[in-house]
Amino acid sequence: MDICPECKSDDVEKTYSIGLRVVVCVILLFIPYGIFFCWIPFVFPYTHVCNVCGTELSSDQLLRMDWREREELLKEHQQLEEKLFPYLGKWIEDQEERLFKVAKGKGQIFLVEVNGTKKATTYRVVEYNEQNDVPEIKSSSKVGSKFRRVIQEAGDFVSFDENEYTNKTSLTELGKELLTKDEFNNIKDNDLDIHNWLKELGKNLQIINVEILSDQKEQE
Repeated sequence: MDICPECKSDDVEKTYSIGLRVVVCVILLFIPYGIFFCWIPFVFPYTHVCNVCGTELSSDQLLRMDWREREELLKEHQQLEEKLFPYLGKWIEDQEERLFKVAKGKGQIFLVEVNGTKKATTYRVVEYNEQNDVPEIKSSSKVGSKFRRVIQEAGDFVSFDENEYTNKTSLTELGKELLTKDEFNNIKDNDLDIHNWLKELGKNLQIINVEILSDQKEQE
């Protein structure tokens, strides 16, 4: 089983650049003696991309694990989810007064930051701990393309394969798992202060330290 060394996910797929290889092959056919070299593009190594964190990898960078080692990784993920269980589905405020929702979608745990009208940013939660009874969530901004968008605006493509686009602002498939319809309607409201809205609902925001890890810190 191939595992991404960055986020330990097995959601890794090979990037097939067949079209480009065919084009190079055809060009070589029109070059003198190119017929003897037109096979070369097809022996270049393929790259892989992790759908969870978006990291591009060569084959030799992937971790190979058997099912027993994979089970250990699943246990670690389950332990992280158990630690975060009291906050799942709830809104928190960090030390810089930024507003996040802790939510689970597509098997991953995210922080969803509301940073403007119709704007939300997702971060992967990678660690949770408590220091001196102060909870702290560490997260990463390295998120795969499938997990980046929570809200799609009018005119955005829904599916590049089917060439479809949406004619109104709506939640993505991931967004439907991370946000409720009521939360979404209030996020896209130009005149709404979401802090006041949450207070009116009687939802007390818990203050939690949130650290967005840089690439270097995450690798450490």
